[in-house]
Amino acid sequence: MPFVETLANVALRVPSVMLLDLLYKWDVGHFAEQIRARNEEMHIKYKYVLWNAYYLGHLLSVFVLVLPLQHLVKVYLYLLTASLLYLGHQTCRSYILKELESGYDGAVYFDLVALQHFVSALTAQLLVLSLSSFFMRPKPFWLFSAHLVPLLARLFLVPLTALLILNKLAIIFTSLEVLYFLLCNMFVPYNLAKSAYREIVQVELFQTSFKLKLDCSAMFSGGGVPQ
Repeated sequence: MPFVETLANVALRVPSVMLLDLLYKWDVGHFAEQIRARNEEMHIKYKYVLWNAYYLGHLLSVFVLVLPLQHLVKVYLYLLTASLLYLGHQTCRSYILKELESGYDGAVYFDLVALQHFVSALTAQLLVLSLSSFFMRPKPFWLFSAHLVPLLARLFLVPLTALLILNKLAIIFTSLEVLYFLLCNMFVPYNLAKSAYREIVQVELFQTSFKLKLDCSAMFSGGGVPQ
């Protein structure tokens, strides 16, 4: 579907263009001077951080802007999956804190309010699991189900204080998964940079060939090779 690919190719690059425009309008030197006027110590501490973030933002924006569509879609899927997993853990933590506030430690199916809270949290968690599995297919779904462990433990009457510990362990497990994924894909940025470089070279070759065609057309329309 060429139209859909063209539309996606344009839409997925809009954030990079917007970020470049924002960085272009941002006077980082003036911002650093404002920090210096308020707090000299903070200015010394964050001066180079600001400039590094400024240049890194330009680099990443240009890098994403010239990526081929296939790699660009993968980058967005990874970011969406990471955001969903974070949302799943935060939703689980919010549910546990609400249960601690209510003080009800019994079975959820014996209390209507507790059952409603549990069903709402479980629905949100299953939605996160389904979307994460869909975005990262064909990886097995259980890799994205760590945030469900505290909810399942709630069904087996695990004390509410222990659910917070389980939630922290689930976050650690997910963090280890992300770290393992990053270690296994250490050379992906290098490969993406190569793809971006090839994309730039292809654009330059196309522009050069187009310019040569225009020159040849102008030469022949002018009556031959000039003496």
